[in-house]
Amino acid sequence: MGNEPVRFAGEVTWPEYRHIRRRLPPWWGRTATVLPIAMLVILWTVSDFTLMRNDPGRFVFELLPFGLLFAIAVGAGFLIERQQWKTYSRTQAKASGELSAAGLLWKTETITAQLPWDKITGYKLDDQLVLLYYSAMCAHVLPRSFFANEASWNALQTLVKQRAKAIG
Repeated sequence: MGNEPVRFAGEVTWPEYRHIRRRLPPWWGRTATVLPIAMLVILWTVSDFTLMRNDPGRFVFELLPFGLLFAIAVGAGFLIERQQWKTYSRTQAKASGELSAAGLLWKTETITAQLPWDKITGYKLDDQLVLLYYSAMCAHVLPRSFFANEASWNALQTLVKQRAKAIG
């Protein structure tokens, strides 16, 4: 696979999308993480801990609404992620293209983009996914399932490591 372009094609699945969502934004940018943490902070600031010592039964009764709100926050995070998946899958889930010495050629049903290496600001990779960033919070997603065989997947990783810089 010397200087040949590395071709890819595929459709992002729901499990892959969830993996992408956990790799792409920082933790504070994830609704499913922030909502429950915010609820715990609110619980901590409004709780009367002296009541816990004096009347544990009443303290637990007062915590029930916060438990319900916490469950709602977790559920809302999941629903928001699911809605984002539906939007993503309609516009970008199916992609094809190639990566070569010239850069990335990215095709979906709605766009075709040519991105030279000097416009790729960095990459993240793990054993199932390569993210090629073109801005701080935006990246082209290349799951392992997009590649026909292990040789193509390895060629992609080698090319990315040679041409772009790793991001935390």
